[in-house]
Amino acid sequence: MRRYLSLILLVPLAVLLIAFSVANRHFVQLSFDPMNVSDPAFAVSIPVFAVVFGALAIGLVLGGIGTWFTQSKHRKLARERREEAAKWRFEAESQKEKQQQERFATNVKGASSFPVLPPSKAA
Repeated sequence: MRRYLSLILLVPLAVLLIAFSVANRHFVQLSFDPMNVSDPAFAVSIPVFAVVFGALAIGLVLGGIGTWFTQSKHRKLARERREEAAKWRFEAESQKEKQQQERFATNVKGASSFPVLPPSKAA
């Protein structure tokens, strides 16, 4: 079901992106020199769709990095709680084993360590 839903959403999105790329394939000059507009020191001629897709990609990366940094306190808290839970789980298991050993020891104490033989009839 999830696969079909992703196909239903991704195929039209791909068609729209391809149509956008074909419609905006003319070149523009991307300049990084704000002081000299007529003859910039560094300029690149690239298609319009590359500028738009590049801006989207940079925005996604920067947004992901920002989100990762803002969620660091939550990851730290989760890691601390996971370690504490593992510590308590280990403690509970060791207590359980100790109780089982004590029960076994009390059951064995009451019984004789030597087997009881029936009285012989020859005597």
